[in-house]
Amino acid sequence: MKTEIAFASPEEIAASRSYSVTKPQSKPAYDDLILLPEYQSRKFIFPIGKTCSRILPQLAGTAGWMHEIEVLNHPNGQHLHPKSFKGTGKTKGKSVFDISYSWLRANMPDTLYSKANPKGFRLLPTKMAICYLLVEIDGKMQAKLFVGSSYDGGTAGGNCGVAHQLFKVASEIKQPGGHDATHAEHGVQIVVEKTTPHGAKYPSYKMTRANVETPISRYLERMDESELEAIRPLHEVLRRVDQDAEWDLLAKVIGEELRDEIRNATAKPQSTSSAKPEPVSLAANEPSPVSEELPTVDDAPSDTGDDDWRW
Repeated sequence: MKTEIAFASPEEIAASRSYSVTKPQSKPAYDDLILLPEYQSRKFIFPIGKTCSRILPQLAGTAGWMHEIEVLNHPNGQHLHPKSFKGTGKTKGKSVFDISYSWLRANMPDTLYSKANPKGFRLLPTKMAICYLLVEIDGKMQAKLFVGSSYDGGTAGGNCGVAHQLFKVASEIKQPGGHDATHAEHGVQIVVEKTTPHGAKYPSYKMTRANVETPISRYLERMDESELEAIRPLHEVLRRVDQDAEWDLLAKVIGEELRDEIRNATAKPQSTSSAKPEPVSLAANEPSPVSEELPTVDDAPSDTGDDDWRW
């Protein structure tokens, strides 16, 4: 007589799955607060391989086709320093990170980041930049927003940020009377080749200019009305975080207890006098500390070994 094997019933299987299968922990979503929510989906990251794009020329009433920003980082996220709104009338006030940096430097300097203390708190902003790229995706021409490091390599000649490289390649005028790559009528495409060398910590970027002129009108004619309507001056697509929200973000860097100590110590005292205060002369806003010009993960060093790529 053969031995019979009894298999579990559907009910038993369902019950066992409810506790025996360990669900993988989901990774927290990256809290990117650089762009307004309605523009977040337009953020563009170069894919591996070659990408051809046309830089949108400078819009009327703006300072340039690329807008400089300064970014503050916190665990699993980033947001803009007030200086990113320079020229928009919204730069008044310091960042909470500036206030905390100054307080820590005066009272607890050993807690701040330095070469001697690489695990210290990083509270200074990173220089970055933003621009529009017109890119064909799934057969449609779309207006995308590229945000990248504008680090220029420093005095030691380090690797430049991708936004800085893009600016240099696009702005170059190769001959007298020539035009840069962003010119509305005589501009050209920029070809970006992104690779991931074996064993490298960061991707590598190589940029070249196409030889054939491509008037921007050819791109605009291929774009849906919704794409055209979405194009706004770059400073109008940036998201500003208020101070209360910044204190919450700061706690992710230095912890709630130290955050509260700094906030209480730097709070402006409330006047208890009912007497009318005398008018005072307000001093100009003090500049924030020098930025930490460090490339971000996606804005990594590019391949500068090609002779055509050296400046």
